[in-house]
Amino acid sequence: MMIDSEIAHDHRSLDLNTEELRDPELAYFKEDLERRDALLRIMVQYNRSLSEIMGYEGEQYKDVQFCIKELVGNINKIRVLREVEEMDLKYHKGELKF
Repeated sequence: MMIDSEIAHDHRSLDLNTEELRDPELAYFKEDLERRDALLRIMVQYNRSLSEIMGYEGEQYKDVQFCIKELVGNINKIRVLREVEEMDLKYHKGELKF
């Protein structure tokens, strides 16, 4: 998957030492980034923003809507949640290109 624009505040390239890797706060942060990436993959797969997917009433979207609710509900860091909201808005406006 190629992304034309960088995802805001992508910290996956950080080099962490052993002590930092044991830090539970960073573990939660890493899990949140994985959830954010999963939400991005859902948008790309369905070619719709998360808001659009959640707005559909059809049976075919029930499973993915449940997944979105679970992923968003399990994000611990507010700043990652804000990134997801920003990413959703940009995708909806067509500002995020794939």
